[in-house]
Amino acid sequence: FGVPYVLRNPSVDGEGAFGMVPVPLGGVLTYPPPDYAVQSFADGRGLVIIDEANSHPGMLAPVMCLILEGRVGSCTMPGGVRRGCTMNPPERSANGVELPLPMANRMMNLNFLPPTVAEHIEYMMSLSNGKLTEVSPLNCATEEARVLGQWGEAFAMGVGLETSFL
Repeated sequence: FGVPYVLRNPSVDGEGAFGMVPVPLGGVLTYPPPDYAVQSFADGRGLVIIDEANSHPGMLAPVMCLILEGRVGSCTMPGGVRRGCTMNPPERSANGVELPLPMANRMMNLNFLPPTVAEHIEYMMSLSNGKLTEVSPLNCATEEARVLGQWGEAFAMGVGLETSFL
């Protein structure tokens, strides 16, 4: 998308990457934001991806705070910084758990199935000289304008579906 991005993993990066390490400053404990939260998004746009978001149960609260509120430590991300998660189902991840309902219900969930053996073989055989074909990146401003242009109708459809279900 042509914007800065950061990939974080709660099990690998630990508490500091989510602003959970208190530091004494002038007789008060503060929670300084990690460097990526301050340096990477100076222009107010970007993407934070939390990989394996459900693999460290003790980190679900700060992950939820980052994803839902855009806060990490004492820092609030600029409004143009988008946030998302990737994860495997709990039964297929190391130490994986179900997401808490307040988090799961506020996220779009996309399920991806692995390719079949035949699909994988077809893909592998389609490579030219062992090199992946280049994909041109999407333009972030164009994509955002496209999404916002369709948002009214999509939101109305979502409200209709959700309320009819209830």
